[in-house]
Amino acid sequence: MPPQKGASPSEQSLIKISLDYALRVAPATLCGMSSGTRSRHGTGPRRALALALALLTALACAAQGPGQAPESTPESTRDSTPASIATPHSRAVEGGVARTWTADGPRVLGIIAHPDDEFTFAGVLFKTATHLGGVCELLTITDGQGGFKYATIGAALHGVDLTDEEIGRRELPRLRLQEQLESSRLIGVQTLHYLGQRDHRYTTDLDEILAPGADVWDLGAVRRALDARLAAGYYDFVLIHAPTVTTHAHHQAASLLALEAVQRMAPTARPLVLCAEVEDGPDNGPPWISPATKEAFPAARSTGGPFNFDRKQPFGYRERLDYQLVIDAAIGRHVTQGSLLRMIGQGTREEYWLLGDDSDAARERCARWFTRLAEPQYPAREYEDSAGVNTGAGAPTR
Repeated sequence: MPPQKGASPSEQSLIKISLDYALRVAPATLCGMSSGTRSRHGTGPRRALALALALLTALACAAQGPGQAPESTPESTRDSTPASIATPHSRAVEGGVARTWTADGPRVLGIIAHPDDEFTFAGVLFKTATHLGGVCELLTITDGQGGFKYATIGAALHGVDLTDEEIGRRELPRLRLQEQLESSRLIGVQTLHYLGQRDHRYTTDLDEILAPGADVWDLGAVRRALDARLAAGYYDFVLIHAPTVTTHAHHQAASLLALEAVQRMAPTARPLVLCAEVEDGPDNGPPWISPATKEAFPAARSTGGPFNFDRKQPFGYRERLDYQLVIDAAIGRHVTQGSLLRMIGQGTREEYWLLGDDSDAARERCARWFTRLAEPQYPAREYEDSAGVNTGAGAPTR
């Protein structure tokens, strides 16, 4: 199929996703496009084209079987061509009838370095999508090939020695793509955008990525892809990791490149940028961003916050459930990243700080969003004896 005239690089990339994935997401997407449900920016022909490409590719790959990962790494993650994949996201249920997502809530883009970093924003993304009817997307810059050191559990499950550097770098982009698809489905993310840059190694030295002459990433391609995604997405908020000097340089670089891209936009078109950290203890003030970083990237200055999301908000029967369980389930999908599994049950609060925009209007917009995110989401239910012995007054809680 020749590329369609006027299509973006993301739309020209034929991504190998299974027929099962495509058919599960297509009805909801098509329903939203044909039922008159439109965002304030419209659906437009590009979304239809991207969906059509995904469906045609899935049909060609259907022989792989439903729900299976591609047999090889998608071309998009090998040649650094940006690519987008629609996830079979969960759908909110009202009165027993599944409804498609609408854009009543905010449009949110998380910009991250690796295909497991979404867990930092997982609570906000899930509740924005499922409670507020928002649109949540992720843009992942690297292919995740550098995650082989703690891949022992994944190696046992997949029957290949992923801890061997050569094998891990070859196999992990494919496996981690599938893991992120599964994780993102659980937390309500509708679309993943991949840039396929090289995940070269762990380092905290930002110069390895962003210094003049650095060639770990194709920085020109990354900047162009960020500009294109932000222009096309009409986002209200962009979420990034706090670019502190003690975190992975890939996290720092992804966040700073995102801030830089937002600053290149026309002021009236810019989304608000919030950086996030996962915390257990009390608020200790904004993350420490070095003077050198703030001098090079003035928009990295904190201008408001904290805005907190409590992962332990209870819901469900007798309030036995909370958002931490959703997040833990999503983390658990990343079996090739063994050390990440230690984060299950950790971090009761997502803490966000506004960066760059020092206006009262920006702080008020953030406050309104997080006020909505603190609302009760699921109605309480009561059950009769037919549901089991743990019902009624004085019944055991389990």
